[in-house]
Amino acid sequence: DLDSGLCDSGYTNTFLQKRGNMKNYKLLMLLLVMNITFQILSDMTAGKIVDFFGYGVAVTVIYFPFVYIVSDIVAEVYGYTVAKRMSQYTLLACVIEACFVKLMLAVPPASFFGNNDAYNTVFGVAPRIVFAGWLAIYFGDISNNYVLAKMKVWTKGKYLPIRTISSTVVGQFVNTVIFYGIGLSGIIPKNEMFAAILIGSLLKIAVEVLLTPFTCFIIKQVKRIEHEDFFDRKTNFNPFN
Repeated sequence: DLDSGLCDSGYTNTFLQKRGNMKNYKLLMLLLVMNITFQILSDMTAGKIVDFFGYGVAVTVIYFPFVYIVSDIVAEVYGYTVAKRMSQYTLLACVIEACFVKLMLAVPPASFFGNNDAYNTVFGVAPRIVFAGWLAIYFGDISNNYVLAKMKVWTKGKYLPIRTISSTVVGQFVNTVIFYGIGLSGIIPKNEMFAAILIGSLLKIAVEVLLTPFTCFIIKQVKRIEHEDFFDRKTNFNPFN
């Protein structure tokens, strides 16, 4: 069992003890870039509603789960504090993206540019949707990372597939409730909202469940490359710290 082997080999470290002299991790920056990329992609396309057996769900159910796969990898390998910091950086990137999209929409188009209305339709997302997305990003990620980190300590690093799936169930549900309940209220009919939240959550969870073998394989490879397998035994789990 690679989890136990890494733990017994002394790779488990206390993040606070290393803050002044952080390891030169090889893959952490790449994981951050991937997390931001999938999140911004989801932000910019979440307004498209597709039909799923008669119920409307955001098209992002197809690829948004990759955000949580990256979160699982980071929380499992580097610990909750690093994963939380990644969530904060991702949220900052989304805020910057939204501000520049608003600037783009405010700049008058050239007289010969005939697609301005299309740009306004696609990118002119209501501030409520943007704000709901920010809340969903942060608290969904934090919930996912918290459950994964706590279960890792409780199980002594065992049962990785169960831990990643359990954290996904919580994180995706929190994310979907916040985003659909606030951002898509009025877009999705009220009588279909509960079903949309349930179906949206289940679809995203199903995608990640199907990818669990891949996720666990990547986690083990990242642990091997980074020589890191962090346990959050003394972590401050305050999401605003």
